[in-house]
Amino acid sequence: MPSSIRSSPNAHRTGLPDSVPRGLFWLPAATVLATSDNPGAADPVVAVEFARKAVELTGHSQPEPLQVLGVACAAAGRIEDAVNALGDALVLARSSGKTTLAAEIQENLRQLKKNGTLPIKSDGASE
Repeated sequence: MPSSIRSSPNAHRTGLPDSVPRGLFWLPAATVLATSDNPGAADPVVAVEFARKAVELTGHSQPEPLQVLGVACAAAGRIEDAVNALGDALVLARSSGKTTLAAEIQENLRQLKKNGTLPIKSDGASE
């Protein structure tokens, strides 16, 4: 088995191979809970908890979990927290050369500051 997909001794806890950072495990659920336009699937408060866990488990070092945290905070009505998380995500995205992600985060910030919320696409992702 290639080392990139070999499981660590603790992989049974997450079911993920070593190549998947533990914190990223929480992002899909947090994203759906924060951005779903289905009232039965949306739970922004739980989304914030999941996204916070992802941020913590990645050591506040990756922009993606911080972006999801910002989107979740916005969905939960925590606008100041959303702006702070998105600002941190933007700094990390720019410093790591993730220009497409940086542009997306910048647009999230622009919309949030302008409208006080983030629009949701029908597929469940933020615009």
